[in-house]
Amino acid sequence: FAIFLHYIIKELEERGLADRILVSEIFNEFNDLPFMNGFGGQWSATKEDLAMFKKEHEEALEFLMSEHPDQLFAYDSGDPCHEDNRIPNNMQVYNFHAYFMWDLYNEVMDEHPEWQKGCYTADDVANERKGRYPISQDWYKRVAEYNNLDDSDMPIIEQAIEERFVRDYDKYKNEMIRKLNRAIENANGVPILFAEGVSYVASKKLLWE
Repeated sequence: FAIFLHYIIKELEERGLADRILVSEIFNEFNDLPFMNGFGGQWSATKEDLAMFKKEHEEALEFLMSEHPDQLFAYDSGDPCHEDNRIPNNMQVYNFHAYFMWDLYNEVMDEHPEWQKGCYTADDVANERKGRYPISQDWYKRVAEYNNLDDSDMPIIEQAIEERFVRDYDKYKNEMIRKLNRAIENANGVPILFAEGVSYVASKKLLWE
């Protein structure tokens, strides 16, 4: 992936567009990759495994920085509270995702089965992906649920989310602060970039945020 990224940056440099790049990362949410014991814990990485992955990550960053000294290269974290010796020592930027309001939508949806007006099931979504790499089971449920929503219910859904947010405001604020503090700690003095993630909304018609 570092070599592929090198090719992309080289192409942009040749076209005079490299100054448009703020920062580059080798891989999105590195600490949540399945082989890093990420989503679903499909495979438990040992301390030796983590040390090897970290070393390879550092070597990849070293290669990119030598090839493109005018660019900044980041380590990308899916969750700053779940690192455990995954962070390369030579990163130039710590890019993290927080998703501190992720549970808000899940909790409200689970309390209102009456909003499910469509006929899609999690199994339907899983069957659509047959032959492809499996994903975490909660995604099948989430995609089905949001595709079952009726447009006419969007105002009452948004009102319910608003009321839950107001009720649990301190909970989400504290989760945001917890993740930010861990990101500052993980960054260890390098610039921090919050590039993704307050919550995930699986319907483009749900506009509360």
